[in-house]
Amino acid sequence: MSPTKIISTPDQILNLIRGDFRIDEEKVKRLSIQTDRIVSQHSGLMAIADCTFLSKIDHPAKHLIKHAGFISPRVLFLSEKIKSLCRLTYEHADGRIDPCGGIKKNYLACSPYSPHDSEMKELFNTADLFCFLQADGLTHMKQQRSLHEILFQVEDYFKKTEITVIMSFSAGPCRICEKCAGQSDEECYEPEKKRFSLEACGIDVDWAMKMMALKSKDHHWKIDWLKGFGLKERQDDPFKSVIGLLLSIS
Repeated sequence: MSPTKIISTPDQILNLIRGDFRIDEEKVKRLSIQTDRIVSQHSGLMAIADCTFLSKIDHPAKHLIKHAGFISPRVLFLSEKIKSLCRLTYEHADGRIDPCGGIKKNYLACSPYSPHDSEMKELFNTADLFCFLQADGLTHMKQQRSLHEILFQVEDYFKKTEITVIMSFSAGPCRICEKCAGQSDEECYEPEKKRFSLEACGIDVDWAMKMMALKSKDHHWKIDWLKGFGLKERQDDPFKSVIGLLLSIS
């Protein structure tokens, strides 16, 4: 008798990783009030929250940013095990069964080069806010480079305020270079521009978007896992991507 093949979806794997970690709605509500109070005291943060800051962003892909907002880092789920999702294999249009390209091609902003969750937890403890910007309507993974470029402009935006960017995070593998130096076993070509993805740092993006939806009462923040994402018949399906910034109020 052949062994039974068990196929786990990302949702099932995430639930196993989270274990007993559950939504504490009272905690989310309490910390959300604190977050909103901080945001209301800074016009620069308010402009992010209502997306009017986009008028200051000079990039042709800025229309992809559909949602922006803030949440307390203390309601997010952070674990080294989240990085295992980057190694999940999925089927591509040409028949390959591979993990994320950033892992397979040794990108220097992906695990195992990204910070350990213990380091991230220390940074979280120094932060006041986590800012998320969600893009919707992407149809190709290479569009994530545009989000990486927009992220730089958001960082510059914060530099003009009293807000300190402790760390910022790209969407998916770092794509700032046409070819990552890691593919040739070289040092990073653009270390000042390199940004780790949220997942590469152990941040549960699925959970984070659920928390943003709960806080804002806007279900559009939630993300869905696309079955057969790499297959040819799904290539034109629009999808979401998320960039983020860990912030401290001076």
